Amino acid sequence: MMKNRPAFHLVLIFLKSVSCYERYQQEIPNGEIVPHPCKQNFLWRGVGHISELGGDSRNQFGLDFKANGFKWDSNLCKKDSDGDGKTNGQELGDPDCIWRKGKQPSRKTGLSHPGICDPVDNPLCHGKHDFVNCDQEDFHCPAIHEPEVFNFTVAIPETDIPANVTTYTCLVFEFPRDANHVIAYKPQINNIQMLHHILVFHCEDDTEVSDEPYVCGMTPGPKCVGIISVWSVGLAGVCPHEGSGMLVGGTWGIKKAAIQLHWNNPEKKANEIDSSGMIFYVTPKLRPYNSGMMMIGQTYLEIPPKQERYSVLGGCPAECSALIITNNITVVSAVNHMHYLGRSQMTEVWRDGKFVADLATDNYYSYDHPLLHNSEHGIIVKPGDEIRTTCVYKTTSRETTTYYGEHTTDEMCFAFISYFPVENAKPKCNSWRGSSTCDWKENNNVVYGCDFRTLTLDDPEMLQIYSNVIEKCVPGNCKVECMLIVRNIKKKPCFLGDADKYARFLAFKGEPESAKYKMMSEFYAALDSCDKDMLEEQILKLKTKLRIKENEGRQNCSQMKYANKCEVNRAGTILFNCHFLTVVIVMVFCHFFVTELA
Repeated sequence: MMKNRPAFHLVLIFLKSVSCYERYQQEIPNGEIVPHPCKQNFLWRGVGHISELGGDSRNQFGLDFKANGFKWDSNLCKKDSDGDGKTNGQELGDPDCIWRKGKQPSRKTGLSHPGICDPVDNPLCHGKHDFVNCDQEDFHCPAIHEPEVFNFTVAIPETDIPANVTTYTCLVFEFPRDANHVIAYKPQINNIQMLHHILVFHCEDDTEVSDEPYVCGMTPGPKCVGIISVWSVGLAGVCPHEGSGMLVGGTWGIKKAAIQLHWNNPEKKANEIDSSGMIFYVTPKLRPYNSGMMMIGQTYLEIPPKQERYSVLGGCPAECSALIITNNITVVSAVNHMHYLGRSQMTEVWRDGKFVADLATDNYYSYDHPLLHNSEHGIIVKPGDEIRTTCVYKTTSRETTTYYGEHTTDEMCFAFISYFPVENAKPKCNSWRGSSTCDWKENNNVVYGCDFRTLTLDDPEMLQIYSNVIEKCVPGNCKVECMLIVRNIKKKPCFLGDADKYARFLAFKGEPESAKYKMMSEFYAALDSCDKDMLEEQILKLKTKLRIKENEGRQNCSQMKYANKCEVNRAGTILFNCHFLTVVIVMVFCHFFVTELA
């Protein structure tokens, strides 16, 4: 027991330091999103410390902040702590020194670090940032040095990066024809300023291979959906379990795949190019097991702003894993994945309602420093086990609700789990609110009573609904002819509750500039044009029902022998009815308001 105590104390000290600097982040403008001076897409979490994760000695800004009583005012704002010629206010987005705690800064882009002289090649900065590490982490994997191992690189040709905040580009390729095991992989990065992550997807054998990359969505296409390799900012590479490898080529291995690059260009810079890719380490000396990767998580996120802590639960429920997992699998590693609002995440195995094992716990999650959680001996997961991930977010820096999406300013809640043998499980088991992957697969996309395959303009009934709504309804103006058709449409399963939410989620996937997005925006705006009037109708009906009940009670009271008792009962009934009506009105209004937001 004595041997464990120092490590335990270290953890406590680290958590305490993390807690302290997170608290101080709230005391300065944009304290949660201060960029790293030389690593693009990285944040410097401990703004006042020489360590980017905090908990170490203070940098000059941290010393000035402490000397100023740990408060932001014009004195600290106008100071140039790091001596790079910019005031602290200019660096943190408060150039006029008017920010106050709880308010939004003048700007949230074009920020720089107030405690590190930058840019690093600025003559003013010579000798002032020796504590800053601008190097990427080295990749250590003994297996890649075995004599039979060779490497196979897949990279896109030099390609212009669009001047958009977010772009996904994909390239379909073939693995070597002979049977081999991929036993490790690492990124080949040529534009670290723009590259956000790299995913590799398993493609069907008849997928067309091309030397030309193409702009894609969150998946390369309908024939390439299962994720087989993951890299994100902060990972040096992946060195899987020594007893397994990903089978490629040969008769049974993966023959074709698609590499996907996600470029993050928040300033919409032009004239940027990239030719990044992935280096696979491959061996013909096959290991005992074929490995695979499973993605679990929650794809419905609606995270309110100004929250110190907001939790979301997702994953693979027991009834779904009984179908997804056909026989026992051994989990050898897992990595959690959220974006910049993520603060902690736990991925666990539960069996018969009881905790079994921890797959990946990040008590302090950092998007810039993802941790690959390896299990030397592996963790057995059985059919019917629940694989659960809990994501915790902090949104004190946001003024609006954050949703699930592909942009770095959106959020995600996933865990990527490596396991063997790959033959014993399918590659994906996600939740969408309370439904799971199996609800969709096993019911042919009929969920919540709605057949989602019909929600396309290729379907005659949906085309008729769309045409009627566009013809007879005008956003913001409830016409009589619109009310007549909308009243019936909103009784259909696909336009009720969670089904309606998911239909809108599908409708608004993609870029706002796309023709589909604009068409569906026009449709739903027109469809909702009579919501207020329909709400008033419902309230009027409730009032009428309550009035009838009150009159019936009054008539019964007049026939009763004890008049004073009757008056007390009638007063109580009226009071109860008033409270009941108020509650109902609030509930109906909230439902209407949530529907509008969705």
